[in-house]
Amino acid sequence: AGMAMVRFSHATHGEWLDCSNCHDDPFVKIAGGNRFNMEDILKGEYCGRCHGAVAFPPTDCLRCHNVARAVGVAN
Repeated sequence: AGMAMVRFSHATHGEWLDCSNCHDDPFVKIAGGNRFNMEDILKGEYCGRCHGAVAFPPTDCLRCHNVARAVGVAN
């Protein structure tokens, strides 16, 4: 709960990947339509398909978790 939030950057990923690399598998093209957690990623699902294999490891936490949580806002 104390970890910073993640803001996914389509622009950064789009520099290296085609949309079909991620859509519609493993990610659906609906904002908020993909529910996963770090356990899933560490098991090689969702972001973990690339991060840890061909991209920086998912244990490099602050590369993704870099958006401060708003005080008093429920997640």
